Amino acid sequence: MTVAMIPREISAFMMSRDFTSIIFSESSLTVTPSDKVTLRVNGVVTYRVTDIRQALGVADAFRQALYREAQHALRAMIGTRELDPFLADKESVVRELEQLVRPRAAQLGLEVVSFGIRDVILPGEMKDLMNKVTEAKKGAEANLIVRREETAAI
Repeated sequence: MTVAMIPREISAFMMSRDFTSIIFSESSLTVTPSDKVTLRVNGVVTYRVTDIRQALGVADAFRQALYREAQHALRAMIGTRELDPFLADKESVVRELEQLVRPRAAQLGLEVVSFGIRDVILPGEMKDLMNKVTEAKKGAEANLIVRREETAAI
C-alpha cells in the first residue's frame, strides 16, 4: 500500500497524528556465535514514525521491515563473536546494533529511540557446563583462600 492508495481523510489523520514510541520484541531469535553455541535472544527496538509518507512509500509494513533489519543486524553481530565475550559485554553489541539499524530505519521514515537485548537463553547442556565452570572457579578461589590462611598461620 502506498500513500496514494490511502483515502485523504486517513492520510490527513496519519500526517497530523503524534506517533509515540512502540516497543516490539524479537521472538526468541535463534543465533549461533562464532564458537557454534546455539542461543535464543530476545531483543527490543523502540522507535517512532518520523515521516509517515516515507514509511508507507518505502515498505507496506514498515514495522515488519524494521523487525527484519534488526533481526539481520543482531544475527550478523552475534555471529562474529564468541559466547563469553558476547555475554560479558552485551552493551557494546547493542551500541553497534544501533549504529547498523538507525540509518536503515531513517530510510524507512522511522527513528530508533533505543535498542536492547533483553534475554539470552542458553541450551540446557550449556547452562550445566557454565554452572560447572563457575563452581570450579569458586572452588579454586576457596582453596586459594584456605592455603593463604594456612600459610599465614605458620
